[in-house]
Amino acid sequence: MADNVRRLRTARGMSLRALAAELKEIGHPLSSDALNKIENGRTPAPGTEEPKQVRRVDVDELMALAQALRVSPMSLLLPWTETPNTPAEVTAAGTVEARAAWEWANGQKPLTVWNEEDRYGELLRFRVDSTPAWARTVLDDRYNEMLTASVTKLAKFGGQGRMDISRDGISVYDTEGRLVERTEWTAKQVKAEE
Repeated sequence: MADNVRRLRTARGMSLRALAAELKEIGHPLSSDALNKIENGRTPAPGTEEPKQVRRVDVDELMALAQALRVSPMSLLLPWTETPNTPAEVTAAGTVEARAAWEWANGQKPLTVWNEEDRYGELLRFRVDSTPAWARTVLDDRYNEMLTASVTKLAKFGGQGRMDISRDGISVYDTEGRLVERTEWTAKQVKAEE
């Protein structure tokens, strides 16, 4: 988090005092000294190479910092990496790919699949439990749009082809069993259409 606060503050051309003033203005004051300690994150304990925490951030401070820096709280919590497969540390989960950490934090996929035999069911439960129904409608709309397009494509074969619906998308096959069209519903596609 320390690196993210520093990176975002610097990118906005804000000094520690300017960020402290912004936090005060939104009703959650933190001194520039406290912000400095947050940004320094970890320093070696005297006489050791082991880091010690200088300044912990509570949830209220996290939300206030995100608001003051005009970003999502996830932008402060998660490692900011150049590539999606860069290793990232997640508390209580260990090292995972950065993409997995972001997908988990955004309610798209669990970090760990506990039941391999019901992998898809577990993914659906995770999404249902992680996201209010009104926020899931984007995925529902994408599903309905894809289903309609696939049924239309299938109708071109007089309904004699085959359509498979899986957790990854919809595949349409002609009467000879050849793949005609494959449409995936990934979070990336959904976000691009919003």
